[in-house]
Order: sequence, then structure tokens, then C-alpha cells
Amino acid sequence: MDTHPSKASKGDIQNLKTEIEIHRELDHPNIIKFYGYIQQGTHVYLILEYAENGNLYMHLRRRKNLTEKEVFKYFYQTCLAINYLHENDIIHRDIKPENLLLDKDFNIKVCDFGWSAYQIRAER
Repeated sequence: MDTHPSKASKGDIQNLKTEIEIHRELDHPNIIKFYGYIQQGTHVYLILEYAENGNLYMHLRRRKNLTEKEVFKYFYQTCLAINYLHENDIIHRDIKPENLLLDKDFNIKVCDFGWSAYQIRAER
């Protein structure tokens, strides 16, 4: 097994910088809070809010069936977060159950802004 991490490309570094730049400005109850980051040599650690119930993908695998009320709650909270992003000219570009975390009260927390970008609006 190779124990030496591969070197990050310039593109990888730029994507990480963009992810941090975007995420640090976000403040919404359905978006995981960004507290900061630590860089140690070639490693960067993001410090985020704790979502103790994991992600929606694993929750769905454990539960098998959700009630209509639960499905609506998850869908609605995800829409609220996406709407907030779009109002702030941000496109997430990677919404999937693995990127929808669940807090202690099973509320949605959108995470992983690695593919996110600022939306460029055309003049009207």
C-alpha cells in the first residue's frame, strides 16, 4: 500500500481555495457551518459543524422506508438551502444524498462545496 499522498495539482489547490472562499461566507440553518481550516504541510483540514446523524444516503439505507412527512421535511430543507445559495449567486453542482448531512434533530445540512461556483448573471 502506498502511504505517500499524491501531490495536489494547481487545479486541486484552486478548487480548495474556491470551496473555502464560498463556504466561509454562507450562513443558513440548512447549510453546514464552516468554522475555519488548518493547513499542516500539504494537508488541509476543514473545521465544520458536527452533524451527528451522518448523511442522508446512509440514513436511507438504515431506515429503508421514510414517512411522507420525513421526505417532505428533507426535500423542503434542501430546497431552502439551494434557494439561499442561488440568491447569493452560488451553484452547488453536487447535490446528492451523500452531501446532505443530518444534525442531532435530523435537519438537513448541505455540505461539500468542492464543485461549487459563483453564478455569472447576464445583464438584463
